[in-house]
Amino acid sequence: MEISELLDKQKIVSEQIRDPVLIEVRRWLSEGKPKKLQRLRLPADMLTYWKHLHLITEKDGMLCKKWIKHNKETKEIEIQRFLVLVPESLKVTVLDQHHSSLLTMHPGIDNTCELIRQRYYWPRMRDEVELYVKSCITCGECKQPHHYLRAPLRHVITYEPMHTISIDHIVPSKEGATKRGFRLILSITDVFSGYVMALPCKTRKSEETIRLILHKWCLRFGYPAEILADNDTSFSSEYFNEVCSYFKTKVTHGVPYKCSSTSKAENSNKRINKALRVTLSDKQILDWDLYLNFVSFALNAIRSRHTGFSPNKIIFGKNLRTPLDLEMDGSPLELDKFASKKKTSAYLIYRTIRDIAPVFIPSSADSTNVDKIITTDRTDPDEDEDDERQGVEIEVECTAHIPSVDTTVAETQQQNNRIPGMVTDTIAQPEVVPVNDIQQPEEEAAVPITPPIDPVDTSPTISRRNPPRQRKATSFFNITRLGRRSKTYN
Repeated sequence: MEISELLDKQKIVSEQIRDPVLIEVRRWLSEGKPKKLQRLRLPADMLTYWKHLHLITEKDGMLCKKWIKHNKETKEIEIQRFLVLVPESLKVTVLDQHHSSLLTMHPGIDNTCELIRQRYYWPRMRDEVELYVKSCITCGECKQPHHYLRAPLRHVITYEPMHTISIDHIVPSKEGATKRGFRLILSITDVFSGYVMALPCKTRKSEETIRLILHKWCLRFGYPAEILADNDTSFSSEYFNEVCSYFKTKVTHGVPYKCSSTSKAENSNKRINKALRVTLSDKQILDWDLYLNFVSFALNAIRSRHTGFSPNKIIFGKNLRTPLDLEMDGSPLELDKFASKKKTSAYLIYRTIRDIAPVFIPSSADSTNVDKIITTDRTDPDEDEDDERQGVEIEVECTAHIPSVDTTVAETQQQNNRIPGMVTDTIAQPEVVPVNDIQQPEEEAAVPITPPIDPVDTSPTISRRNPPRQRKATSFFNITRLGRRSKTYN
C-alpha cells in the first residue's frame, strides 16, 4: 500500500469544465439562477446543485460549496469551509485517497464519509461511499462481520486524559522476528480519549516493558495514576509493581480468562492487527515494525463513535494536519478566522465526555470524605454559570456572616446621613467564619446581648442596582443529587 498521488488543482478545474452537470452550474452562477426546471428530464445531481446554488461559489477557478457551522446557543459562526465540487470522473480517485491510502488504513463507512466531507462535496455522497467500502476486496478479506459479535463491553470510568492507561502485548506474526529483531507489539491506550500508541518490543520482560512505558509514554504525556493490565507475568512481576509504586501508580489486573475486563486494550489490539493486515502484503509481513507509526497516526485521527471526537481532537484540542489537508497546488490550507474564535475547544470536549460517564460517590461518606470526593478548586467562573444554567443540584457547605454588634450611635447617624442610592465610602466586610468553627459559650458564662437603646437602622445604604444577596445561615443542606464540584458561599 502506498500513498496515492494528491489531486492537482489544474486537473480538478479541467475536469469541472468538462463535466456536463458542473457546466450548467457554472452557467447559472454567471447568468443567474433559473426559476423553474424540468425535473423529469434532468439528472438528480443537477437538481441538488440548483437547490443549493446560493451556497456555491467560484474560488480560484474551482467550483466550491460553502459549509458553515453555527453555534446553537450564541448563533455565531464557528467554522466556515469551502468544499470542492467533485466531478464524476474524479469520484473514484477521491474515494481511493480517503479509504485505501496509507494515511487512512481502510476505515469504515462512517469514518470514510467524515474524512471526505471535510474537503469535498457531491450529491448523495453517503450512498456512493457505502457502496465503495462494501465492495472493497481488502476489507472483505481482513475484517470480520459484526452480526455475530457479543453485546458492547462496559466502560472504565475516568475523568481526564492520561489519568488511566491500558496496556497489553500483541503477537503480530507467527513467522518469527523481524529483520530488526522485534517479535511483539506493546499497545498503550488512554482510557479517556482512546489515544493509541503501538511500540515494537523484542521480549515480554518487565524491564523492557517499563523502559518503553517510561521513555515513550510518560516522558511525553506524564505519569499515569492507574494502569490497567491483564495477568501476564510481565505486568504482575515484583519488579513491575515496585516501579509503579515508586511513581505512585496503581496497577489494576483484569479477571483471569476474561478479556472483557481489559476491553480497552483488547479493542486497541484488534484495531492495530486489522490496520496491519490491510496494509502489509505477504512479502512485507516481516516488516510490520516499520509501519507501526503510520498505524498509530491513522487510528488516532479517526473519530470515535462513543465520544464523537477523534483522540487527537481530545488530547491536542484540534485535528492534526495531514497531506490530505493540502490545497491542490501543494500549499497548506489557510484556516478561517471563525475556526479560532471559540473559547477553548478542549474545555468543551472535556465537559461533554464527563457527562457521558456517571459520577460515583459512596453512600456512607462523612463530611470530611465528601469534601475530598466532590470539592475541587474552580478557577473558571464560567463553570459556575454553566452549572446554575443547567440546574445542577450541588451539596454546599455554607458559612455564616458574624456581624459586629458594637455599633455606636455616631456611626449609625453617619450612615443615615448618606445620600440614598449611593455608596460614599468603603465599608469593611465582616469576617467570614464557618458555622462549624464557631465556639459556643458555656451555659453558665452565657451573657445575653442587649439590643441598642435607640432602634436605629444600622444596615449600610446599598445601591438599588446591586441589591443584597440573601444567604442561608444553615451549616449544611442536603440536596438529592451531588454535583461534580462544590461551591462555598461567603
